[in-house]
Amino acid sequence: MKVKISELRPNPFRNIEHYPIDAEKVKTLVASIGQTGFWDNILARKEDGQIQIAYGHHRLAALKQAMKLGDSVDIPVKPLDDATMLKIMANENMDEWKTSPGVIDETVRATRDFLTQHPEEVHIKDR
Repeated sequence: MKVKISELRPNPFRNIEHYPIDAEKVKTLVASIGQTGFWDNILARKEDGQIQIAYGHHRLAALKQAMKLGDSVDIPVKPLDDATMLKIMANENMDEWKTSPGVIDETVRATRDFLTQHPEEVHIKDR
């Protein structure tokens, strides 16, 4: 789906203040976009009229620097529920960030907050 860069919103479960954007990583991504263009490696959903990304916050920051906010990019937009958005964010960041204590803490906080608000999402497997 073609989406204007300015319309892309962060994952509602990612607290940018606690899960900061790494400027060096963004700089590297900007250079990559300049050399080979943008690949559709951001996943998003449409929720309440907004396009929210599941992962790819550094890529989004790089897009905002490498292109104009009014430019459009082609990204996959899928029907993702809140639980899936949280899982995708956690899985992507655990792999990408190589599990630093700060990332683990923020992932646990976001998961705890989500499960407190959505107890129906707790699934206990039979042993």
